[in-house]
Amino acid sequence: MPTSRPNRQRTLALLPGLGGSLTDLANHGQLDRLLSYYLPAYLEHFARVRYFSYAPESVADFTADAELLRRLEVVAPRRSVPRRLRALQLGLGPGRGALRECGLARALHAPGALPALLAGVPYACTYGYFYDALTGVSAPGPLRPPVRAAKAALVRAALRLLLGRAARVIVTSGAVEAEARRLGAARVWRIPNGVDVDLFAPSSGRTAGRRYDVVFVGRLSPEKDLATLVAAAARLQPRPRLCLVGDGPERAAVEAAAAAAGVPADLPGLVEQRALPEVLASARCFVLPSRTEGHPKALIEALAAGLPCIASDIGAHRELAGAGAVLTFPAGDAAALAARLQQVLADDRLARGLASAGRALACRDYDLRRLVADEARRLADLAAAATGAAPGARAGPG
Repeated sequence: MPTSRPNRQRTLALLPGLGGSLTDLANHGQLDRLLSYYLPAYLEHFARVRYFSYAPESVADFTADAELLRRLEVVAPRRSVPRRLRALQLGLGPGRGALRECGLARALHAPGALPALLAGVPYACTYGYFYDALTGVSAPGPLRPPVRAAKAALVRAALRLLLGRAARVIVTSGAVEAEARRLGAARVWRIPNGVDVDLFAPSSGRTAGRRYDVVFVGRLSPEKDLATLVAAAARLQPRPRLCLVGDGPERAAVEAAAAAAGVPADLPGLVEQRALPEVLASARCFVLPSRTEGHPKALIEALAAGLPCIASDIGAHRELAGAGAVLTFPAGDAAALAARLQQVLADDRLARGLASAGRALACRDYDLRRLVADEARRLADLAAAATGAAPGARAGPG
C-alpha cells in the first residue's frame, strides 16, 4: 500500500485490463515493453507511477532497477480475488484512496478504466481493438441468439459509458477510431502501436539460417483464422514450412489441421519480445490472416524486421497496405492467400521490394520510443489540466 501521500499531478496511475497484472504481462512476453519503454517515458514527466494490479505481487518480483524500485509502486491485493471484485475494491473500496491520490489514470485497455470511473479519477484509456468480436459477441460460438444479443448490448453499453466519460481515448488506427467514436468517444488521440525499430531490424547476416517459409506471431485463437493459412499452404507444392508463434485455445486444432494437410508446422509457443527478431529472421515471409484486428503490432514488427508481409484485407491492414508495404488477400480466402504466398516465395525482386517498403514505413511512422514519448507528454499536460497545474510543467523525479 502507499507509503506517502504524493502530489496528485505528479503521480500517474496505471490500470491494466480487468484481471491484469505484471505477472500476466511477464507470462505473455510483454513485460519488457512496459518496463523498458513506457515506464521510462512516463517517469520523464511524472514523479512516480502506481500500478494497480489484480494479483499479489511487488515491483521487486520483476526488476532490480533502483530507479524503478524507487518510483514505481505496485498496489496489489494480499491474495487473489475475482477480477470484478478487485475492480470494485479499487474504485469504491480499500484501494480507492490510493487511486484518488493520482492526478490521472492511464488505463491500458478500455474495460480496465472501470476503477477510475468508479473512483472519480480522470482517465485516459486505450481502445485498441474491437471488443465485441474478441469477447465472443460477434464470433461463432454456442451462445443462443437472445443471450448473444443481451451480451452484445451489455458490452456496448459498458464501452459507451467508459469511452464517453474518458478524458481521452487513445486509438491505434483509423478503423478503431471510427468504432470508438460510434461508441461515444469524443476526446480522441490517435497513437498507433509502435515497435522498437532498432531491436526489430533487418539482419542480412542471419538470412542463411532461414528454416521456415512462413512465420506467424499472435494469439492462436479463432479471430486469427490460422485455418485459412494452413489451407493455403496445403495448396502449394512443395508445402511451405510454417512457424506459428504464440499460444491460445486453437493450438491443438491448428496443429491437427496442419498434420492432416501434410503441412510442416512448428508451434514453439510464446516467445519473449527480445527473442522475436531471431524468430522472424528465420523465415522468408510473414503472414497475418486475421478476420479482425485493432492495430497489428506483430505485423509492424515483421515490417520493421525487413520481412515481406502478407495480410488479410481488413481495415486495420489496409492502412499498411496503402503504403505499398503489405500484400493483401480477401479474409478467409485460402486460394487467394496461396496465390500471394506463391508470388512472394517465388519472386525475390517482389520480396525485396516489400521488405524495403515495410522497413521504411515502420521507421517513419511506428518508432516505439518516439510514439511513447509523445504519449507521455500528452498525459502530463492532461494531468496538469485535470489538477489545475500549469500545462507543460515537467514533474521530474521529486
